[in-house]
Amino acid sequence: MKLSKNKIRIIRVLVDASLRSREIAESIGLSGTHTSSLLRDLIRDGLVKRRGWRYSLGDTIQATLLRHMLRKHPSMRFESVLCETELKILESLYRGKNSVNELASETGKTTRTVYYKLSVFQSMALVYELYPGKYGLSREHPLYDDLVSLFTARDLSEKYLHPELEYKDSLIVWSKSPEFMVRTREPRGYITYINSLGYKWAYTSSSALDHYGVHVIPPYTTVYITKRKTDTINRLDKEYVSVEDLILHLLLVNHPESKRYIHWLIQKHEDKIDFRYLKRKAIEYKLQKKIESLLYDLKPILKRR
Repeated sequence: MKLSKNKIRIIRVLVDASLRSREIAESIGLSGTHTSSLLRDLIRDGLVKRRGWRYSLGDTIQATLLRHMLRKHPSMRFESVLCETELKILESLYRGKNSVNELASETGKTTRTVYYKLSVFQSMALVYELYPGKYGLSREHPLYDDLVSLFTARDLSEKYLHPELEYKDSLIVWSKSPEFMVRTREPRGYITYINSLGYKWAYTSSSALDHYGVHVIPPYTTVYITKRKTDTINRLDKEYVSVEDLILHLLLVNHPESKRYIHWLIQKHEDKIDFRYLKRKAIEYKLQKKIESLLYDLKPILKRR
């Protein structure tokens, strides 16, 4: 997949739209001739499709992944991540190449160029320095799972291909079938829609914080949904997930303030938190190390040490 900054800009404007070539050119500030040339390349690569005079994102795995990434992280600097050289470096890091010389050899670029690209990734906290001259891809970064899926198509059917869960602006931000977390700006319409499909639901992530005393106004609503009677559904507090599940879900959706909010939730609700359940579910969700680290940080001030 060979992307340039202008191709990424085209993909960005087509994420939720079907546009004519002229409209695309006006949106990104390029000439009609240049835009048409880029669109031909994107069609050839399966990232864009054309119907009549209109263009939209393609139906290939790569196009689906890109659409999901751009919708999930609307403010991310994808021009610094998805261009051809940048993506090659990131994939090489994922494959285990961690020295500058190895990365230069893999990408065919000079070590100076590789150093520069790595410095950009470090400024985004996407890459960290293991020790001088050796680098690693951060597993904690919100883009990590999406990049791995782009490199390997891992868990594609689980994460992205659930068309029945898509309603207007809805976006799956986490899934482990039969459980899903979906983000939407129209929660009432979305809840009515999933009720009609037989799903059970509850507010979670930043959407449930206010219920537990953390006063935030999220720009969107996150809903936990499932068709089964899971532990999470069995432990609901009215229309909200339990405080234990809220803690876990903040980590699963990579909420940027998760650590701060979780510290506050544990301190405020220590007497009612079922720590055995929290640790058991953390193992199930592969979050045990993160939960242990958070509890260790709070150990000096908790009553139950």
